[in-house]
Amino acid sequence: MRTLTSLINTLIAVILPLRLVVSGFTQTEAMASFGELSGMSIPLIYIPSTLIGSIALVLVPELSDNYYRHSRVTLKNNVEKAVKCSVFISALIIPVFIAMGKEIGVLVYDNLNAGKYVQNASLIMLPMSVSLISTSMLNSLNLERKTLVYYLIGAFLLVLCIWFLPKYIGIYSLVIGLMISYLLTSVLNLKLIKKTLEYPPKYKAFILLSVLLIIPTVLFCHLLKGIFIRFIPLFWCVLICSVLSVIFIATLYKVFNLFDIRELLKSKR
Repeated sequence: MRTLTSLINTLIAVILPLRLVVSGFTQTEAMASFGELSGMSIPLIYIPSTLIGSIALVLVPELSDNYYRHSRVTLKNNVEKAVKCSVFISALIIPVFIAMGKEIGVLVYDNLNAGKYVQNASLIMLPMSVSLISTSMLNSLNLERKTLVYYLIGAFLLVLCIWFLPKYIGIYSLVIGLMISYLLTSVLNLKLIKKTLEYPPKYKAFILLSVLLIIPTVLFCHLLKGIFIRFIPLFWCVLICSVLSVIFIATLYKVFNLFDIRELLKSKR
């Protein structure tokens, strides 16, 4: 899967600029847009994957042990915790990127377009997080072949998007392709998990409520930005608004008793 990911990224780097040129972009515009999105914005969008990779590294051996020891209830609980934690991490970051993506692009790269791409592509983080953690979990349950098939289907749809959509939405064909790919693999992975486990985990309501909580947090961050950006430097504005927004949505999770990060740290055998 890692080898295929490298090959597909190379394929995207070749095909997408060419398709943009065919769609009416100049070569300079196509390369600039591709560089801003893939080289500046997407690395920021992939921030949750680092944290989720760490969670998977710790959790996957335990899941495998639960599976082969036939500890079905513990396995169900650990799968629930992993999915919820991945969604929670994304939900902390998405509102900040939606509300302050442009400012973050200017602050980090001194590039407004990169910031716009961060803002418009930030929702990718949610299905991406679920896809990453669910793939890792299924691999630990000896279902690597099926996750590979799901990955290939998602990758095929991604390539179709960057081939046909640049004519209509330009560089955002990559954003839509990634969103479709991650959504598909997430749905297929979660269905396979439900089918595989004797006690199906419950996380649909949690994911839905997490999406809903993002909305007031975005509004809250926008309000803070409108207040602070007039009076303090950009760096401090981004930092203060980001921290307060993370605290705000974390408080909402606590108020509605949706998720306790301490539960992830408890090992139940």
